[in-house]
Amino acid sequence: MALAKEADASRLGGDEDAIYDASSAVVRLLGMQTETGDIDQIQELERQGKALHQSGSYLVANMVLRKSHVLFERKLGSVHPYTLSAANNLGANLIALEQPVEAVSLLEHVVDQRARILGSEHIATVAAMANLGNALALAGNLPRAEELLKQSLDARIEKLGENHAETLLSRLYLASLYRDQQRHPEADTNFRSALKTANNVDGPYAIATMKILHMLAQNQLDQQKYEQAESYFLHALTRRAQVLGEGHPDTIASKTGLAQSLRAQGLVEEAEQVMR
Repeated sequence: MALAKEADASRLGGDEDAIYDASSAVVRLLGMQTETGDIDQIQELERQGKALHQSGSYLVANMVLRKSHVLFERKLGSVHPYTLSAANNLGANLIALEQPVEAVSLLEHVVDQRARILGSEHIATVAAMANLGNALALAGNLPRAEELLKQSLDARIEKLGENHAETLLSRLYLASLYRDQQRHPEADTNFRSALKTANNVDGPYAIATMKILHMLAQNQLDQQKYEQAESYFLHALTRRAQVLGEGHPDTIASKTGLAQSLRAQGLVEEAEQVMR
């Protein structure tokens, strides 16, 4: 799925091996104490895992989130809210690692149990539903994925409003699903709505906003709308270069997209100049 494959918004600075070593130390230190079942320490371990996930360090996050899920399940059982939360976080990280089979299994359980305990319209159930829809899309079960993503988007608009980060996430999942199915007009509608929300909530130079702008540009390129793609890629490139730097992978991705859109219009020299 396009969204799952897109680089995450921000990453931890420094060497990845150093991050891995540091995170391994966290697991060892907390693990030695949490084996005895200190809930506060397990929660701290889970917070570390979520922070690693949000930074884009998915392999390390997988180790930490898996550990916290095992410990919660061992201490509290498989249907305790803490265990379900840990399973939901682990499932989201598995999606980022493009491991949908395990993610679907975990998230099916979370959705079923939260619906039973909290109700199908509870915001926590809806959150797991959105993750499950994304995992199903990655696994290739597109009809059910679309059903769940639409349901989660509608629920989040109703409960949280359009200008909310979780609503934005559901809309991006749905837009990416449509793009993967080459349903480009429907993808366009949702990408544009998501961009408007991101501009309102985070501002035009936020990492997430620039990411959506780049994704909208890619959708134009898919439709051979090269002039529109050029405009969006140029805006994304200008902002990413200013915020992230010229050598950042996201900046390079927008530069490459801009060059592609220029070449498609026969502007070969301009494309080569962009890539210099």
